[in-house]
Amino acid sequence: MFAQVTNPPIDPIRESLVMSLNSFIGPKPNLLDLNNINPPMRLEVSQPVLTAQNMGKIRRIDALTLGKFISHEINICYPVAWGKEGVEARLASLCAQARDAVKNGSNILIISDRAMDREHVAIPALLALSAIHQHLVAEGLRTSVGLVVETGSAREVHHFAVLAGYGAEAVHPYLAMETIARMALGGSHGLSAEQVIANYIQAIGKGLNKVMSKMGISTYMSYTGAQIFEAVGLSAALVDKYFTGTSTKVEGLGIFEVAGKKASSGGIRKPLAAIHFWSRHWKPVANMPGVCVAKTTCGRQMPLPGCNMPRALTPTALTKSTRS
Repeated sequence: MFAQVTNPPIDPIRESLVMSLNSFIGPKPNLLDLNNINPPMRLEVSQPVLTAQNMGKIRRIDALTLGKFISHEINICYPVAWGKEGVEARLASLCAQARDAVKNGSNILIISDRAMDREHVAIPALLALSAIHQHLVAEGLRTSVGLVVETGSAREVHHFAVLAGYGAEAVHPYLAMETIARMALGGSHGLSAEQVIANYIQAIGKGLNKVMSKMGISTYMSYTGAQIFEAVGLSAALVDKYFTGTSTKVEGLGIFEVAGKKASSGGIRKPLAAIHFWSRHWKPVANMPGVCVAKTTCGRQMPLPGCNMPRALTPTALTKSTRS
């Protein structure tokens, strides 16, 4: 996995001709095999955000392609009763399940948290994805399979960017799509559910192009698995084991603390679960001009006029790295 980088960074609008969100799902050909006249087949999608219809096709891809593709679903949920101590065992089980599925012929793995409810809590999608991705790399099986993530935690552009950076070739944000589709039913804008979902997908795509261009990367395929991130606020032991190769300089939560935060929510969905991408919303203090109170949110950084932005923000779990 490598990142195709240019210097200086690309302008995703004026240089849109070289930007591409095309993604290929499935086994990868051996680039060093010059005699490979029959490379493995792969699914091509024009952009990595899948609709419910496309996700359904991938689930039954073996029937649609007469066995040329075989998908296998991996449930990343586990009982709340296991507590935070059960997360490591569950992650090890997921990795073993992924390895066995690939060896048994599956060439598309669906990493899903749809089974989450009050009795079952989901491992953060990013954590589960990276653990499986790194395990398959160590086993020499990563190029034999494609990874698709079906999660209710992906919502914003950065959520999709980190999932892509740790190996997701496509993402189905079912909760976000179901939410905006339901909002469209009672809206006065005159748009259908299909139209608002299409607008959402287009917005995520434009956001991904902007994120990739900051590092000079022009294609989604080059961004997939590139791990161009720095971990902040996660322990070195957690990062080394499940986000191998990611730089980390500021220590923080360990695997049990991450699982404890998620389990304490009782199975309620949160953006990327316990691995958060924190930003701040600054609220002015009454009768104190220029003084602000920071409220931690999962939205964008929205400093208000007259607010003093501190140099050190709340540690983010995984932040985009920038050029110095």
